[in-house]
Amino acid sequence: MILSMVQFIPQDGGEALTEETPEGRREVVEAERFVILRQPKYRKNINLAALPKSWTVARLIPQKVWGGIEAAMRQQYEIKEASRGGVGTDQIQVEELFAAMRGLSQKYVRGEVTRENLQDLAEQTQALLEREGVLSAKDQFLQDLKEALTLAFQEDSRGRFNPLAARMRLYRAMRNLTKREVETWLTRRKSNKVFNLLYVEREDERSSLADVREAVVEVGNHPVLSDTIFRSRPESIFDEDITEIRRVFRGIGQTLQSVRVAPYLLPAKLADIMLRSNQFRKKWEKQRLRKILEVGGVEGEMERPSVEDLIMQRNAFEAAKRLRNIYNLLDSALTGNLVFTL
Repeated sequence: MILSMVQFIPQDGGEALTEETPEGRREVVEAERFVILRQPKYRKNINLAALPKSWTVARLIPQKVWGGIEAAMRQQYEIKEASRGGVGTDQIQVEELFAAMRGLSQKYVRGEVTRENLQDLAEQTQALLEREGVLSAKDQFLQDLKEALTLAFQEDSRGRFNPLAARMRLYRAMRNLTKREVETWLTRRKSNKVFNLLYVEREDERSSLADVREAVVEVGNHPVLSDTIFRSRPESIFDEDITEIRRVFRGIGQTLQSVRVAPYLLPAKLADIMLRSNQFRKKWEKQRLRKILEVGGVEGEMERPSVEDLIMQRNAFEAAKRLRNIYNLLDSALTGNLVFTL
């Protein structure tokens, strides 16, 4: 997680002092003295339970969704559905609570709430809260809402019935409920856009792998790789043939580089290292490839000859075998991953 918050200054005008923790980090002394101000400040690996109560979290950005893009799509779809409306969703709960509270406030306006029927209305309110799951809710917002509605139908500490105070509590609760409804709408709008973005990316990456899989079949049908005469007589392979095949490999490599997310990133990079020679890559590219391959424990493939290496060595037999391995790898990536569908 990255915690995004604005910079802070001391409320009493004093200087901001820092101290070194046992772990060697610098932290602000008496953080509760500070108020939030100015440009966003980003902190990694924050313990949310240990934040000073005076701090306000502006934004939490999830950096990893285990399971890759398919899991991320499922996550955003569930968020979108939960805020879309319908039985069992946040939206319908907000709508029903708001309608009930508006009806109760109207009873006060019309003078229909008296000391005599106060207990009946309180019981109806409790039944509403129980039906909507508010009584057992852990959400602080819903707990505050429960308190406001409960107090709206109780006498004050002196045993007096105060309709005006009760109406004010209801209005405050309705205002907060309206804010929650707006937040729900914004959440639904954002999750829908994120889902669509992930969907397009997923389809693009699967299409790229499918194109490469088809290209591998086509290059495998090249006479140099398919005709047995070149396996027994490597001197028969002309330089022009090698140049032509390597040109095709460069095009395939560019397509593989467009794959960016799990679970398709690792097989794409592995296919690239198996296909194209490592000796023509820049140092930074090799380092990046190694880090990705280490995730799958297949970094050793960087030390093995690629199809391009074998072609330049005129070893058509081994080149064809390795090319088939690449096909099987890509086919497994496309058929073995559980694709999220609506």
